Amino acid sequence: MRIWGWLAPTAIDSSRKNISNHSIQQLVRLCGSHPAEVEPMQNALADLMPLFVDQNGCHCLSAALASLAARDSQFIFDCACENALLISRDRFGCAILQRCLDSGSPEQQNSLAEAICAHARDLAADTQGNYIIQHVLAMTSEGAEAVIAALSGSFFELSTHKFASNVK
Repeated sequence: MRIWGWLAPTAIDSSRKNISNHSIQQLVRLCGSHPAEVEPMQNALADLMPLFVDQNGCHCLSAALASLAARDSQFIFDCACENALLISRDRFGCAILQRCLDSGSPEQQNSLAEAICAHARDLAADTQGNYIIQHVLAMTSEGAEAVIAALSGSFFELSTHKFASNVK
């Protein structure tokens, strides 16, 4: 299965197109059972950021999270941690981050939660970001403590905000 080498120049664009993203999803799922194909897939999908914030691309990331082992999906978590603020503010990115927080190893979940908590104040007041903050709060006691610490001193102001008041 050497298709990733052939597909690499167009993998990101193909993942974002409605007509071809199902094929990319199937190829990503196959990588879960063909470990030799994981590295070529990671190379082909090296610039992940457009997939996080795309209606079709997010399905390819979901397929990767569902089918790859935690160590093989690390490249997704690396991108998510580097771009946590931007991804959290996007409707599709928000959904993928929630899947990341649910499916990663404890180390991956903690590093992503830390990256999110670094922007907790901004995300709590954001249309989509408040969902991520709520998800981190519900995850673990460490996540809840980190969010509370990040938001301390802003509780009154946030309680009067349209979106931040939903964070419970």
